[in-house]
Amino acid sequence: MQTIKSPLDKSSPYWCHFTVNIKSKQHDSPKIFISACEASGDKHAADLVREILQQLPTARISGVGGPKMDAAGCTLLKNTVDKSAMGLAIFGKLGIFLALLNFIKDELETQKPDLIIVVDSFAFNSHVAKRGKKIGIPVLYYIAPQLWAWAPWRIKKLKRSATRVASIFPFESQWYADRGFSADFVGNPLFDHKPKDLTPPFAPNDASPKIALLPGSRQQEIDKLWVPMQSIALNILGQFPNARFYTAAISTEMAETLRANCNPTLGVEIYANTSIESITTQCDLTLVASGTATLQVATTRCPMIVLYHISPLVWHTLAKLLLRSEFISLVNILANKEIVPEFIPFTSQQTEVTLKAIEILNSKELQEKIKGDIDKAITPLNQPGAAANTTAIIKEMLLLQSDIENADK
Repeated sequence: MQTIKSPLDKSSPYWCHFTVNIKSKQHDSPKIFISACEASGDKHAADLVREILQQLPTARISGVGGPKMDAAGCTLLKNTVDKSAMGLAIFGKLGIFLALLNFIKDELETQKPDLIIVVDSFAFNSHVAKRGKKIGIPVLYYIAPQLWAWAPWRIKKLKRSATRVASIFPFESQWYADRGFSADFVGNPLFDHKPKDLTPPFAPNDASPKIALLPGSRQQEIDKLWVPMQSIALNILGQFPNARFYTAAISTEMAETLRANCNPTLGVEIYANTSIESITTQCDLTLVASGTATLQVATTRCPMIVLYHISPLVWHTLAKLLLRSEFISLVNILANKEIVPEFIPFTSQQTEVTLKAIEILNSKELQEKIKGDIDKAITPLNQPGAAANTTAIIKEMLLLQSDIENADK
């Protein structure tokens, strides 16, 4: 009989609470199916695939996702990254998603994988998980849906579809536990690989104010945020005529989309296939769409203003009823207070955003305070281990006829 414990010391915040006594051997060549729908999910899934194959070299991994998963060793059955949708925008591509779900269902029934891993994207992956669990396949949800922030009653849907949950924020485990569902905090994948080189693709010693404009990577985000974000930048340029503006695009196609709708007066420098961190590491301020990008900016401690687009009518009549968090940005949620300004909906508050941006750019003292507050907020996340800890859970879930004991709790 063998005992498997968390690879981390019990004092670590990333320690996983499980001990497994193995009564029969592990799968020799486990079959794993992974589903990811967006560029960020593709990246995190790819890191996980590499870790799984390092620890389980004979594992056979297939799934739907993007090119990073493919390069990491996953047999890519469908590219879903270029079809990503957010919120209500999913209904504009309903036919595509239904066809994809039917394709995945057929694959699951044919392949009969030993484990399904769904990565983020709850609107779509909850359906993938439900279909898998219905035919008796255990499901691991990697990157827990942020139910604590938006429509928490969806946990009933999660309970019906997932076997285990790997969460990436330390407070999530307790939130789930309070609602009768176990979630292991595995760490945050953004900190799994600290960039070796954050040299910006522009002159960092130029004394002019440097501002990053980050409208998001999804097409609907760009459609809604890019032009009004530039309007704010023009207002800033009126106060700082020597200001320089930058943005990072995850692909050449995205860079071309941004250039096609770029105001020539701003002269925004657009860098394709470039990380957000390499841009913001030398910027004085970032205007960023609410989402994962705020945490990427936070890793470089760059002061930021978080912008969220939503119809004022929808915001005042519906969204406030569904929202359960006092803040929308992950940085403020981690700090449990507003350490970076956030505006909802920002399109109707462009004057206020401009004034706040000018206030930050005019005060080195304020910039340093924001940097210090950001540093304190993300410190609990600032260590690698998400992929390795999640793989430990995967290995546990792949055990046949396991007797799981929580003896070391």
